[in-house]
Amino acid sequence: MENVRRNRRYYFDEVSFDIISSILSRLPTKTCLNCKLVCKEWYGIIISPEFADVRSSNCSYTPIMLYGVFEERMEFMVLDIDRYSKNDVITSVDAVVRFRPRLSPRLSDIYYTVVNECNGLVLLTSWRQWDDPVVICNLLTGEQVTVEQNSRPGNYWSLVNYGLGCCTVSRQFKVLRILQNDKEDDKFFVADIQTLGSNEWRAVEGDASLNFNTLGIGAFLESGAFLHGSLHRYSNMDNSIWSFHFSKEQFCQVPTLDKMKRGGYKCLHVFDNSCLVLTSLHKLLDRCVVWIMKEYGVKDSWVKLCVVETLYYLSVVPMLRMSSSREILFSHYNELYLLEPCSDFADIRSWKKLMDYDVCNGFNVMAPCHVKFSKFSR
Repeated sequence: MENVRRNRRYYFDEVSFDIISSILSRLPTKTCLNCKLVCKEWYGIIISPEFADVRSSNCSYTPIMLYGVFEERMEFMVLDIDRYSKNDVITSVDAVVRFRPRLSPRLSDIYYTVVNECNGLVLLTSWRQWDDPVVICNLLTGEQVTVEQNSRPGNYWSLVNYGLGCCTVSRQFKVLRILQNDKEDDKFFVADIQTLGSNEWRAVEGDASLNFNTLGIGAFLESGAFLHGSLHRYSNMDNSIWSFHFSKEQFCQVPTLDKMKRGGYKCLHVFDNSCLVLTSLHKLLDRCVVWIMKEYGVKDSWVKLCVVETLYYLSVVPMLRMSSSREILFSHYNELYLLEPCSDFADIRSWKKLMDYDVCNGFNVMAPCHVKFSKFSR
């Protein structure tokens, strides 16, 4: 028996590093977390910075992030979507990964809000602004760090919003904050940035680009869409999209079409980890127009994906394209739907509804996430 065990170890050791990595990259998210505990070699593979990229390319599972507040406690969930499945698109609820952040003991979790997700990390902030730190969580490892506010000198500053991003060169995570000077005779915006681990806020060069008259307060009120190394937000003031690149630490604008300006409430999202999506909600008509930018930064690549009659006066958001068909997974009012979209009018009540599991009740659907199995540097 001992010889058999030795031979098994021997043959297993003969399997190359690349093959083991390829096999592990095809597993569901929770299974990958469990495989970290098998041996040092598997642990090293899974926590490597490259593993998440390899898994994103090889794996049929796309993690969807959800969150909710229950009895004043915030809770997150990572749920796998099988893009190749023709039957059970959502993996078993037994495969769900749950995470509860440890927030300020002075406040219940209900006073914190989710700002945005970036490469598997989530940024949370408190409405009390200067009094409480911002919190960055890794939902898979359970790790979290806090960033103190360290308010600027003077009595005229107010915090407008934040954003979490990652430098594509150094892989370091950074927190961006937008502030407004409230002097009546000289109102203007400035931006500060902090690299995680530095414990120091520094001014972003070129603050003049954050002009109230061109961007407006509406540019900072919605959660950001992180794509291609930049955080994007929509400005209601002039119907434009501005972005902040975390490697160059510069602001710029993403072009839009004039006809996209029509409509009411608008919000930005990321579709299939590759495209920007702008949803425009016509509240009076209960309709949502979905625009998608097929080629990043190219104005003429914006196309109308679909026009949908919605429920509850909320937007319909495309999340990812299913690989086994032409169907697209949409989220709407904390539910998931499948549809083969067209630019013509559609009624959401005719779509295939998913996510009827009891475990998902009360959770808000956020977005597909680029899960991170390794701890982030501080």
